[in-house]
Amino acid sequence: METPIQPMGADDPNNGYAIPDTYGGQSWVGTNPRKFQSMYNAVNENNGGNLQRVAVSAKKWNEENGKPVNSYHMVMMAYKYFRNDAPAGASTHEHMSNFFRNLPQYVNDETREPVYQERVDNGMSSKEKKQAAQKAYRASEKIEEAERLKQEGKTQEAKEKYREVYGDDFK
Repeated sequence: METPIQPMGADDPNNGYAIPDTYGGQSWVGTNPRKFQSMYNAVNENNGGNLQRVAVSAKKWNEENGKPVNSYHMVMMAYKYFRNDAPAGASTHEHMSNFFRNLPQYVNDETREPVYQERVDNGMSSKEKKQAAQKAYRASEKIEEAERLKQEGKTQEAKEKYREVYGDDFK
């Protein structure tokens, strides 16, 4: 796993940092990783750890599909799902299905980081958003097909369908 290293400067009035916006083309954007991590952890705990599982799986799908959106953007969309749309008590598989069902709309909507409310999707053209939304829609169809196969007792076929979405490491 690669960890990108970015230059940054202190952003004292906001108790965070300013980093270069290499994705959106703006000069610098505010970030407060400690505050966001605290917010993320609270949402994750309130959802039985499913935010982290969905975010990791969504990032894996993103990598397997040519990174239609940047990784941070994907995490923000998973966070948005759990803040706004996640049904209480759903299983991880239900959350994955629901997240991917909502993902085409999330890609087309504005996505903002929750600390400073700065947009993280500014760097995507409408064409890129459309392509990413189409990939997400196809993934949601495959997940629904896998769930149908699983309910029919066709476990191996369901796993193969899930692998089409999440890659060969899916067990």
